[in-house]
Amino acid sequence: MATPPEWGALPFWNNRAPPQDLPAVPDSIDWRTHGIVSPVKNQGSCRSDWAFSAVGVVESHLAKRTGHLVEFSEQQMVDCVSSEGCSEGSTYGGLKFVESMGLQGSVFYPYTGQQGMCKYNRHNVVARINGIVQIYGGENAMRDAVGKFGPIAVGLDLDPSVYRSGILDGPNCSTTTTFNAIIVRYGTEAGKDYWIVKMSLGPNWGENGYLRIVRNKNMCGIDQIALYPTFLDF
Repeated sequence: MATPPEWGALPFWNNRAPPQDLPAVPDSIDWRTHGIVSPVKNQGSCRSDWAFSAVGVVESHLAKRTGHLVEFSEQQMVDCVSSEGCSEGSTYGGLKFVESMGLQGSVFYPYTGQQGMCKYNRHNVVARINGIVQIYGGENAMRDAVGKFGPIAVGLDLDPSVYRSGILDGPNCSTTTTFNAIIVRYGTEAGKDYWIVKMSLGPNWGENGYLRIVRNKNMCGIDQIALYPTFLDF
């Protein structure tokens, strides 16, 4: 499994210090209300959460830059990242694929939920990233990245069958990543800080397809892997 380079205390922008005129980090933000988060999708029985996490964070960051939300193909990754497919993969590996090969639109390469023959066509590529930022510094750095830059891909230990609703805050998980997802919101409710995480288990799971999980406790290892893509400046 590929491992991100250690770029030190982040967030950085394109591996450089971010511009000094970035807005202050808000106390809460929900990127769904900004029109840059695609609808919740369903991976089915294929263990392709890594692909949905990678594709979803690219969708959101490109939409934030361009003003246009386009859905890209998770199936392309499942078929073409041969070492991962419907096995347990990594979001970083998925983003490296996007960096080197690019993404096709989901309308032309729809999801089937099983690994098949790679039908990659470079002429149909509609998105490519320039780099990958890994966030170090724990959940405060993650909040800064979400607040300033947009949704971030994360890994966590989660048994989807045990969550129904509410803010997950309990001992029944470890810090070993078993599921890849996307943080789209953070905030505070009744004095408890939380994240809202977009899953890929369909809209009938959890809270309309989302997980709320306590923030600033590294609950379920949520600060172990935190990534977002970068793009060439226009």
